[in-house]
Amino acid sequence: MSTLALETRIATLETRLNHYRRSVLALGLMILGVVAIGAARQAGALPVADILRAKRIELVGEKGERRAYIGEDVGGGSITLFSAEGRPSLRLFGGASPDLSRHVSNTPSPRS
Repeated sequence: MSTLALETRIATLETRLNHYRRSVLALGLMILGVVAIGAARQAGALPVADILRAKRIELVGEKGERRAYIGEDVGGGSITLFSAEGRPSLRLFGGASPDLSRHVSNTPSPRS
């Protein structure tokens, strides 16, 4: 075997060894992270908010399309659910009026 062939083979083996070392280190860090998160959850160390306050909340699908909206509307709050086509399919209104015909609708409001 020539010197060049041996040098090439050694270089290849060193590259593989470095790759395996990095892979084992990354795997070890991932396992450590999973264990740490699991321990923190069991100990109750991850904070959970008692109240979520926002002026508006939008739930979106995987592609970013709007699926639900919770926010302020004319005369009070509203919850809107959207169809697959993106059109409002159900709206719930809250306000001072006791008239239930105004509180549930399948038509968009002026602010949609």
